[in-house]
Amino acid sequence: MIIQVLIADDHQYVRRGLRRLLQNTEDMQVVGEASNGEEAVELTEKLRPDVVVMDISMPKLDGIQALKRIRKQKIPTRVIILSMHTEIDIMRTAMQQGAHGYVLKRMAAQELTTAIRAVWRGDTYFPSKFLISLIDQTKIPK
Repeated sequence: MIIQVLIADDHQYVRRGLRRLLQNTEDMQVVGEASNGEEAVELTEKLRPDVVVMDISMPKLDGIQALKRIRKQKIPTRVIILSMHTEIDIMRTAMQQGAHGYVLKRMAAQELTTAIRAVWRGDTYFPSKFLISLIDQTKIPK
């Protein structure tokens, strides 16, 4: 089975690098590219990819706003936020708005294909730093 992926990032060189990375895998195919959040929503509606890899900082609609629209339209596509932001609150917001994964740009070469496969299977993929913080903030009854 081939996982169909849409890449959404406002930097052409990032999209090109991600496309190259994903084309080197046997089980993934890039079916489209978006350069802003509005285009990401439109292409997700049109192409119905399995997974969208979406930058959080984009013009017209940021990644979180685009994610909200995709979720509101009940499109079954799984979304991974790709970001340079390491703040726990941003990761939490992405998760609360329906992101299935969050990959830091600096780790994309090592983690992105793993994250795509995980969310495609129905799992989630978030940085361990985020998960540890989430567990620490959860009050477990004694």
